[in-house]
Amino acid sequence: QGYLLVKRLAEELQLQSYAPLPGWLVSLGGAGSAAAPAVAEQGLPPWVDGDIAGAQSIGETAEVDPKELIQKMLQAAQSNGAELMLGSVEGITQHGSDGHRRVTGVVVDGDVVPCDAAVVALGPWSVMAEDWFTGLRVRMRGTLG
Repeated sequence: QGYLLVKRLAEELQLQSYAPLPGWLVSLGGAGSAAAPAVAEQGLPPWVDGDIAGAQSIGETAEVDPKELIQKMLQAAQSNGAELMLGSVEGITQHGSDGHRRVTGVVVDGDVVPCDAAVVALGPWSVMAEDWFTGLRVRMRGTLG
């Protein structure tokens, strides 16, 4: 689904770097694995080589220049009223009692920026937000990728 989002964004934001590519799911073999047919016999692209246990086409995927994508997303957000603020988020302010709290601001470099909602999008560092919200536990699951 990520591909479909990038494709839609590429059209809406008129990304010049958008380049559709064929996608492949490739499984590596290993010591003692059954020999797979040669790459040419499987109809795979020439860059696939080595000890391959199997492969299948997953349809179209794409690549974009991440810098262009971020710049165009920022421009679109700003044209819809967003403002870019640079700084370090140190926490949030909230109002209400347990179970009925709402975010009222974000603390950026010691100053409170008022808001009605906040998005915590810190990737693997999202656990740092546990200190900002009473009772919040951010589930972390390690993956190999």
